[in-house]
Amino acid sequence: MTELWAVYDSLTYAWSFGYSRVMLESDYKEVIEILQGKSNALRGSSLVLAIEDLVRRNWIVCVQHIGRDCNCVADRFGAMGRNFSIGVVEWHSVPSSLVSLVLQEAHETNDCS
Repeated sequence: MTELWAVYDSLTYAWSFGYSRVMLESDYKEVIEILQGKSNALRGSSLVLAIEDLVRRNWIVCVQHIGRDCNCVADRFGAMGRNFSIGVVEWHSVPSSLVSLVLQEAHETNDCS
């Protein structure tokens, strides 16, 4: 359920900033299957309905599963975010502790698509 809240918050945030195209990637396969309509888990829950409503808005949202080994930067940012109070945390540059991981993952992106 936490991953679904992250999806909802991320899409809400992207919409509020006026993005017209969003690539939503997650290493949590069940969440992706729920969003792609391939799973009936949590079907009809208010959170899933709210996410479906966001996806149907006038924009393009692509949903795809990626392997955990291709999602290290996002996982690390998520872990860092847990140290902050509830709300949106914005980084305007890559934290120095993540620079090498970001470069490594960017270099390996071709292996993850």
